[in-house]
Amino acid sequence: MNIASRSPKAESRRGLTHRSWQAEMIAPSVDEGEGKRASFVASSFAVEAGAGPKLFISALGLYRAFVNGQRVGDDLLTPGWTCYDDRVAYQCYDLSDLVHEGENRIEIWLGMAGTVRR
Repeated sequence: MNIASRSPKAESRRGLTHRSWQAEMIAPSVDEGEGKRASFVASSFAVEAGAGPKLFISALGLYRAFVNGQRVGDDLLTPGWTCYDDRVAYQCYDLSDLVHEGENRIEIWLGMAGTVRR
């Protein structure tokens, strides 16, 4: 999960390959890679005054994200179909209207979408 905080003037349209940021891969501990029933991951993050927070998000399956209890975006079946052997699609959401200065909470619901191979 990566929540980037950047000034609107610094926004780039070139995609993630030209950004300098780091993120950790996350996975629900109950899943153990077996593709069991849907679960979620959650975390807290801080936002400074004047920040322009953006969420760059993807999944090997389906996701639905919530920040401070409000749904992020109105897309369905995200991140969308792709050949996971070649690429993984991602979305970028502006979180300015969903966050407040100080501590915030993000929850991501996860579901399978034919990505589990046996």
